Amino acid sequence: MAPEDLRTGTIGFPEYVRSIPGVVAAALFLLFGLATAVAAIPLGLWTPLGPGPGFFPLWTGLIVAAASAVWGLGQWRRPNIVEHAATPEAAAAEVPATPRQIITTLVSLLALAALLEVLGFQLSVFLFLVFQLKFVARRSWLLTGILSLAGSFGVYSLFSNVLSVPLSGAGIPFLYDLGL
Repeated sequence: MAPEDLRTGTIGFPEYVRSIPGVVAAALFLLFGLATAVAAIPLGLWTPLGPGPGFFPLWTGLIVAAASAVWGLGQWRRPNIVEHAATPEAAAAEVPATPRQIITTLVSLLALAALLEVLGFQLSVFLFLVFQLKFVARRSWLLTGILSLAGSFGVYSLFSNVLSVPLSGAGIPFLYDLGL
């Protein structure tokens, strides 16, 4: 292993970079997700009234485990973007979040929490996702619109119609009368 590999925590061929901290973190999240899913089973998955106390922890654990496995595989063998990028913009795509983006996201999460009771789940989450996708992550309007609609109105429909779990409605009578 070359000295620069020890400094950066990466090993592998020049065209690929293996992030050891990334692989370890993914493995820890994989174990956490699996442990959560296994611990949720004895709680009961379904009751006569709907989802039981173990339903959401089970699915959350399985989703975390699956996402961690995909992430871990990506960290194990991923292209070295910096060395093989066609443009500097492509190389910059791998740059981690800036402190400004992190603070903006935390403040917008606080705003989301404050607006949930006022505007309801659908509008609050829609506005949060539009802000995050368009202005923080700088995605296209088409992608922002599709993901925001699916993440707000789609999730609301899933919870209320399929799972029979009510989510907060708007506190403003006009919006409440519209079904928001």
